Amino acid sequence: MTPAARLAALLRGPVFHLLRARVTDVAARIGVIEADIEQPGFGLSEEQRAELASDVDYIIHCAASIRFDLPVKAVLRANFTPTRALLDFASTLPHLRAFTFMSTAYANAHLPQGSFIEEKIYPLVLPPPPRPAASLASGCLGGGRIAEGRSGADSDADSEPGTPGGSLGGAAGGAAAAGVEIDGLALAEALLAAAPEDAEREAQRIMKATGIQNTYFLIKNLMERMVMTYAGNRLRLCIVRPTIVTGVQGAPYPGYVGNTSGLTGCYLATALGIVRFAQHDPKSVVAIVPGDMVSSVTLAATVATAEGCPEVGPIVQVCTSTTHPAHSRILHSITCNYLNAKPPSSLGRHARSNYQVDFVKGDAAFNARCLAHSVRVGSMCAMLRLAREGKAANKLMTGWGVWRELGSRRADYNLRFATGGIQALQAALGPAEAAHFKCLFSADLGDDWTRYLQTCAAGINYLYLREPLATASNAGFVPVTDAPGLEVFPAVKTAAAPVHIVAQDAAASNASSIQVADAVEKAVGVVEAVQKAVGVAA
Repeated sequence: MTPAARLAALLRGPVFHLLRARVTDVAARIGVIEADIEQPGFGLSEEQRAELASDVDYIIHCAASIRFDLPVKAVLRANFTPTRALLDFASTLPHLRAFTFMSTAYANAHLPQGSFIEEKIYPLVLPPPPRPAASLASGCLGGGRIAEGRSGADSDADSEPGTPGGSLGGAAGGAAAAGVEIDGLALAEALLAAAPEDAEREAQRIMKATGIQNTYFLIKNLMERMVMTYAGNRLRLCIVRPTIVTGVQGAPYPGYVGNTSGLTGCYLATALGIVRFAQHDPKSVVAIVPGDMVSSVTLAATVATAEGCPEVGPIVQVCTSTTHPAHSRILHSITCNYLNAKPPSSLGRHARSNYQVDFVKGDAAFNARCLAHSVRVGSMCAMLRLAREGKAANKLMTGWGVWRELGSRRADYNLRFATGGIQALQAALGPAEAAHFKCLFSADLGDDWTRYLQTCAAGINYLYLREPLATASNAGFVPVTDAPGLEVFPAVKTAAAPVHIVAQDAAASNASSIQVADAVEKAVGVVEAVQKAVGVAA
């Protein structure tokens, strides 16, 4: 598909319905340049580079692979190297006002459970003893050790470690105490230069030693360090760190989600009966954030960076975990209550009569439940392949593998993130801007988790499970067809209030997802018999 065709398909999607209603010939206002971020010079001609140099004022860099399971060199080639090349190019642009890099709050997810993460770069520390000389990382270690209970040179000696407003050093004590800091840039270069098997072996060693969960988090951590080396006179930089991005809360399409990752995938897996347990502490904070809040913060932070706003630092975390935290039990309870109130009719007899998620303690119990559900998922995948739905089977198996990781205690991060940046951005918005940009999720602003999560559930049911809107309204959800007049939700404190979703162009833009849901439904019918045959409880 050509770039122009991709743009046209994107603009036909439901999330742009307000734009289509208000602006004629939207595509004509957008310039598309075909490029490949993994190619030298992005594959651009000299003429194209000269055109960009004369016209570009802002760069928001979101292009990246977000897979957690790629080999480290593949992640470096897809994410690290292109970002550095783009920064080099950006440094030559005479009119550039700001460069915004989209990172992730989980670049620091290796810090101890329950940590308070500030808006700064934390040292990446290998615990003692230092690595052997044969290790790639041995040439990337800083000369000094990190003092016990400290998190590096920017620690605040007057603050209580591990508390909001203080250094994380105390909270990270087990990892940082008397450890050796890694030079992130040197490590990235060493991994890039190494043979693939050597790079992968060393990356796995470092992740095990530091507690980093996957190569995506590791490289994002290294990329933040690299990005900040361009700060100062060369570029005005901003790093945006969202947590787990979920559905749209308000305009232009409440409940809209564009893919099946994150919360959407968990909801669909729960609806299909795949997810029935988790190893998380039910009191742990789940750091999810509405998608429209992420886009609002990204734009606002870019402008604040260009204007040199002193209240907004170079790192802005987009999160809800300290302004209005949602706990694991609440998240699963709202989801299951919604499904129990009105099970998706598209699932027919395969919809469960009692949706619930059990919180399992201990590795042995969790692994036993995973084994039982592996049989269920494996049976579904086998039937999908027999029905020549190999792609759907692969997606289902991948999704199950992701949930086994996300549902385990290893992914029970229970992290809280500082929100100084988004609070400053929200305070800086004028009345007209505040009507269109939402930079904060807070009970004081009328935000309500039950209302928001039920809105997401209604949107997922409609977009991916083909749930009729009439059925959704029977469960207390009123569809809004007057899309051009749709605005951000008013402040509502009760779950009984109507929740609005937009019925426009959704089926056309999600045909492939609907086909997958259909294929999965066909496969579910044989699972009970297979489970009975092998003696596995549903």
